[in-house]
Amino acid sequence: QKRIIGVIYCRLGSTRLPNKALKKLNKVESIKRTIFNSLQMKIDDLVIATGDKNNNHKLEKIRTDLLTQYYDIPIYYGNENNLFERTQMVIDKLRLNDDDYILRLTGDDVCRSYEIANHLINFVKNSNESYDYITNYPSDCAVGLGSEIMSVRSLKYFNRLIKEPNEHLTCYYLFFRKILKIKIIKLDPKYSLNSTITLDDENDY
Repeated sequence: QKRIIGVIYCRLGSTRLPNKALKKLNKVESIKRTIFNSLQMKIDDLVIATGDKNNNHKLEKIRTDLLTQYYDIPIYYGNENNLFERTQMVIDKLRLNDDDYILRLTGDDVCRSYEIANHLINFVKNSNESYDYITNYPSDCAVGLGSEIMSVRSLKYFNRLIKEPNEHLTCYYLFFRKILKIKIIKLDPKYSLNSTITLDDENDY
């Protein structure tokens, strides 16, 4: 049976808002808010993938805090400048199959809708077809609310293909859309909001 793993991509070396994953929103670190939100999604597992610079080890305190609340969220450290390599590391650690999927989450999308994520997850779980990329984009949903799910098969392909440093996944799926199987899920109009809801820089904070 295909598995869907939630992967929170999070590094603390942001130049626009350093240590933004540790910034507190109403006394709670933003990465904790992302984690608690993600735990409401119908995923089979949840992990954090970060870079191998020493600064990122500050995330261990978050993991320790969560352990006291009975949440064990593994943190995997990989290539600081290559998102595909860090993703491959997760695939190897969890022994994921080509037919499994990764729900891409980020540490700065603290308001991501678990309802939208679950809508996409239900589609993947109930579909008899295999897709490379499932998303609600493009839509008039606010940036930071929506979700995207990627097949392990396609992620492994891109890891073999893309060798230069990169921190972007979505653009490759759009660039290679003619050879990939992509599904765009239409959302209920109630999610329509022409806005951006992310923690990206000092103005957002």
